[in-house]
Amino acid sequence: MTSPSPSSPSFSDYLDQAKSYLDNLSPLGKAAVAGGAGFVIYMHYKWLSTRPRRTPYVQPFAKDLVYLCQFPRSSAVPNLSPFCLKLETWLRIADIPYRNVENFPITYRSREGTLPFVELNGIEYPDSGLAIKDLSLILKKESLEVHLNDEQRAVARSFEVLIEGNLWPMFLKFREQHVDELLALQPPSLFGPLTKFMNFFARHLITTNTENKLFYSGIGKHSEQDLIRLSEEDLLAISKFLGTKHYLTGFKATKVDAAVFGVLAQIIYLPFETPQKKYISQKCPNLKDYCERIKNRYWPDWEEATKRFSMKSDWKKKTPNPSPHLTPNGRSLS
Repeated sequence: MTSPSPSSPSFSDYLDQAKSYLDNLSPLGKAAVAGGAGFVIYMHYKWLSTRPRRTPYVQPFAKDLVYLCQFPRSSAVPNLSPFCLKLETWLRIADIPYRNVENFPITYRSREGTLPFVELNGIEYPDSGLAIKDLSLILKKESLEVHLNDEQRAVARSFEVLIEGNLWPMFLKFREQHVDELLALQPPSLFGPLTKFMNFFARHLITTNTENKLFYSGIGKHSEQDLIRLSEEDLLAISKFLGTKHYLTGFKATKVDAAVFGVLAQIIYLPFETPQKKYISQKCPNLKDYCERIKNRYWPDWEEATKRFSMKSDWKKKTPNPSPHLTPNGRSLS
């Protein structure tokens, strides 16, 4: 009787063997392997993300339909990039017909090397803030903020800069400490059979890239305690200005609300504790109510986007959850 032939080792077996091998290396050996592998993967990533691509990306395209190119969904928030979440939220606030570009290659970027970007009638508009400005002019959406006076516009601009240029990079310092949990939020099909392999090296790349960004911005030179104190001051400033208003500038959502929501949603809805999340819970509960209000009004498909990783943009066909009506003292009437 012949013995059964052994089955061929799977890719997962090879990965486990490689992990075992690395675990048995000396600290210097591990550093050498990690550095070499990280360099190879980084160079390959840079080549993929900077190589020429067709433009416009969407061909053929529908006339006057906005195509949104962004990172894939996550299981906690519709996008782990506050700028992608900001742009898509604004498109919904402005009631602009758009379509998410599904299966958009994760290594592709705009002509400026960033995500998100949009395309309209074959023309690319990079950068979330500039895209909002350009689309407002082209699609005649300036009326969304016609009710704001000069002082309100100045304050709104100040808060947009504060939350994206100051609070967000400070929060990044604490988000990177949960890199494994972040990777677990990505769609399981993102890298297919290479998911375990890519996650193995992504931890190093995410941490290194984040530290470099923070260092060169100056924020990374501060101690964690100072970053906590400064971010709490930012959160308190937003909270005090918001007060019991529905949105930052009153009863109508504007582009500053999309920007603020894009960042606060990362702090509030990611499934791990950070000093900023704790501070909001203890000292600024109105910021969580504010995010819930925007989420219920403009993201009725939140569960579908985060649990099924759906990129559908027919959000108005969903029935939004009613937002609570607040009295001047902030109490709910519902």
